[in-house]
Amino acid sequence: TLIALAVPSAAQAATPGVNLAGAPTPDRITEAIDAGAKSVRIFALWNAFEPNHRNQYPSNDVNLLNISNTFDAAIKQLNAAGIEPVFVVTEAPAWSNGSSDVAVPPTDPNDFGDFLKRFAAHNKTVGKVAGYEVWNEPDEDAFWHPGPDPVKYTAMLKAAYAGIKAGDPGAAVVAGPTTGNNYGWLDSLYAAGAAGSFDVVAVH
Repeated sequence: TLIALAVPSAAQAATPGVNLAGAPTPDRITEAIDAGAKSVRIFALWNAFEPNHRNQYPSNDVNLLNISNTFDAAIKQLNAAGIEPVFVVTEAPAWSNGSSDVAVPPTDPNDFGDFLKRFAAHNKTVGKVAGYEVWNEPDEDAFWHPGPDPVKYTAMLKAAYAGIKAGDPGAAVVAGPTTGNNYGWLDSLYAAGAAGSFDVVAVH
């Protein structure tokens, strides 16, 4: 799906981008490049990287290493084409939220921030990442259970910002995309103290 994905640039202008469905395999990355994308948005599922316990990533486990290698290869392939990916990091593992529901946020937002620190730091050794999107549509019932909570999201956003900036100071921290122009949600984030904890706001 072609989208207009706004990421920081010298001209601060939107660029044509692709929202990648599924794992960032070489074939899918090639399709995005061939489509003329200048930015590629890729889902990075926290529960896939750290399914069993905190500090599991990076791992030498064969299955988890395959996931990590897939993302490493995607960064390199995109960078070679002059593209920097945006990773949207979402879906909490059961150990972090006490639930089998990946849309329930972590009990301790610092667990999320710590993962992002390690994820961003590793990716920085691989290549250039434009930014990290903190969750997907946290203002929507479908993606944040049991329902949107600006106070809990702000706490997670703050932890994510600290982690990402520690891991890769040059990467943008993107506040999770709103469903439509949800100004009320943004107001509630500022009321909860989110100012200074993101560089960009995404909008769907």
